[in-house]
Amino acid sequence: MIERYFDLYFFKSLLNTNDKVKEILKLQNKNKNIALFSVKQEKGKGRKNREWISKEGDLTCSFAIQKKLNVNDLGKINLFTIYSLINAFNKIGVDKNISYKWPNDILINKKKIAGVLIETNVSNSSINQCVIGIGVNFISKVIQSKFSSISINDLTINYNALNFFFLLIECFDSFFENYSRIEFEKISRSLSTIFFDKKKNITINLGDHKIDGFFKEINSSGELLIQKHDEEVKINYGEII
Repeated sequence: MIERYFDLYFFKSLLNTNDKVKEILKLQNKNKNIALFSVKQEKGKGRKNREWISKEGDLTCSFAIQKKLNVNDLGKINLFTIYSLINAFNKIGVDKNISYKWPNDILINKKKIAGVLIETNVSNSSINQCVIGIGVNFISKVIQSKFSSISINDLTINYNALNFFFLLIECFDSFFENYSRIEFEKISRSLSTIFFDKKKNITINLGDHKIDGFFKEINSSGELLIQKHDEEVKINYGEII
């Protein structure tokens, strides 16, 4: 059943999985969703064009979702992706000390293990095309931010990147099958409970300015709510990508 909603593509090596998906979408005539896996990625990228470094054996994959959605649903897509990643981790036995650094990083023992990059094609407030890039450290633990990194191998879990990719396909199948019934309120509460640092002052960089405050919650639209003195500040996912 894994092919039900996606055309599957497999490569030995690519420069970048998101870019390859977008290239395929331009060439194909049919309006198909894509799940793409590459054994090796040469030029991975993260949010704001940061580099995502990986090695052969790590998970580097992308999903193209060609479902008509409102631009306000972008935060929900991100919520669902992060939640699906965490559920997949749980299924392979990675279920302790998981935390979520909004909007796109998953940490284990406060060390980065996975990241998500969502790129969209938007017109007239509608998402016409959504490409979701996912990277998981299965063997490497390259320091790519102020957080140190950890790998699946470090956790003595015997599982490979390709099988994990198939787990994610099952999760994204359910996105299409059950979208109208997905309980985003439940997902947001779950992710709020594992927010990576609830007690410290956090800083969100919005490009031309920064917002400082204390974490309050992640709401069902995928927005981050921060308490800044007596004011509650709401940060939309689209503001920071």
